[in-house]
Amino acid sequence: MQEIIVQISKYVLLFLMALYTFLALISIGQKDAVKRRGRANSQLAIMLIFDGSAFIILFMQSGDVKMLVILAGLVLYTVLIQLLYRLIYKKASLAVLNNMCMLLSIGFVIQSRLGTSTAIKQLIIVAGSSALGLVIPVIIRRVKTMRNLGWIYAVLGILLLLLLLILLVPVRYSGAASYAGAPRADVRVAWLFSLVSLEVRYRKRLKWRLRLFGRRIAGSRRAAQGIRQSPAPASPEAPPEAETALTGDILSPEEERELEEELGREIREGRERRLARDGRGGEQRSPAAPGKSIAHRLREIAEKVMGFIRDIRDGASEASEKISRILEEIEGEENRRTARLLLRQAVRILRHILPGKADGRVDFGFDDPAATGKVLAALAFVWPAFGGGLEIVPEFTRKTFQANARFAGRVRLGTLLILAGRMFLDRNFRHWFRKIIGG
Repeated sequence: MQEIIVQISKYVLLFLMALYTFLALISIGQKDAVKRRGRANSQLAIMLIFDGSAFIILFMQSGDVKMLVILAGLVLYTVLIQLLYRLIYKKASLAVLNNMCMLLSIGFVIQSRLGTSTAIKQLIIVAGSSALGLVIPVIIRRVKTMRNLGWIYAVLGILLLLLLLILLVPVRYSGAASYAGAPRADVRVAWLFSLVSLEVRYRKRLKWRLRLFGRRIAGSRRAAQGIRQSPAPASPEAPPEAETALTGDILSPEEERELEEELGREIREGRERRLARDGRGGEQRSPAAPGKSIAHRLREIAEKVMGFIRDIRDGASEASEKISRILEEIEGEENRRTARLLLRQAVRILRHILPGKADGRVDFGFDDPAATGKVLAALAFVWPAFGGGLEIVPEFTRKTFQANARFAGRVRLGTLLILAGRMFLDRNFRHWFRKIIGG
């Protein structure tokens, strides 16, 4: 029976929406005020029936009592906003008011299916903002001196808009990096639909460019020769055509040919080095024995990686000892609560700053399989940080090292301020902060 009611409700809701839209269309050209008001009241009745039908069906499907709470709150909001607008703003357009309420109803139906808690919060925000929108114009209308301050309202509105843009619009960053005989990297940082953007590229030398409204305002001298519009992970063996396709909208034809020649030369040299290492290209080896230099470089990289892991391990051990001593010195539940708050907010800040998307691949190997195994064990500490997006491919039969990675994330200043402000709201944390700053 319940399934039958749910299926029938789909057609009922569709019919109600079609009827509401029909009344809205025929009201546009209606000049009679009485008929317009009557059709607006009919739209209001359809709206309330729509809300009741939709939320009762959602309650029957989910059994969540919060659905009925949202329904009651939405009906109360719709009735109050209709009454207050008609009393305070007698010349207000009822068609616009009805359409606003109908769109809010549809939005709350969708939001309630996703999560009732979030829908309740959104309903509270809508009610508060509507109340503020009703009160402020009334105050301006009653206080005569405030009517002549229109330019001040304009300036305050623009400043508020800029403040909200700075706090709420995230700074997005993305990048790609690879290594196959030589490191390569591309990073792009943009804000507000690339209104302000910074592009950085590394190909044997660092090049960067800062843009405002799409125009270059600062950068390195030869930045225009290689920075891509949007960094993307390029394979170390990518043909010159692929690289040119990524940069063709920036490079001139002469610079494209130079870049193709450079990439072709690097690819040929890389192939020759691999053939020499595999024993199939001995005649191509130069007297300088490039294979030895590569092996020496791989050993240095392995030693640096192992040293870095040891430093991390020693640092973590020292930090653990310090934390243990601090926890021993902390007395009282209030201090422990502050310490937990600090740790929790610090983790949230890191999660917000770090890339939301990251993946990569590392192919490596040494002459000694034991060395390959040691490096593989060291990389095991890094792998969980990528959430499984890092692919590690060990090669135990030959020397090789190739890597590529890409990442993307965003940072919102308002979120950082909220997370940091939550810590400063704690009185005990402020006491600690003043004590640390004061020495």
